[in-house]
Amino acid sequence: LYTEPYARAFEVGGDALEASLAAYRAAAEHAAECNLRVNAGHDLDLDNLPTFLTVPHVEEVSIGHALMARAMFVGLDAVVREYVALTGSR
Repeated sequence: LYTEPYARAFEVGGDALEASLAAYRAAAEHAAECNLRVNAGHDLDLDNLPTFLTVPHVEEVSIGHALMARAMFVGLDAVVREYVALTGSR
């Protein structure tokens, strides 16, 4: 799932965010019904990832850009620990 639209809706919040999440949930449900694995990514970060992880069936998220950008300020070890804590080592 390409998540840039979700990230923009997250910034706006409210109805835009709810509509976006509903669309991603429907897509993930449909994929699961078709026995497809669900991966997601683009513009996911420490702020918007927890909300996105409410979408069912997501097995993997691409967070490389946000992770490396933050690592420049806090270090790789620290940012990896932040993401592991946030995701609960899913």
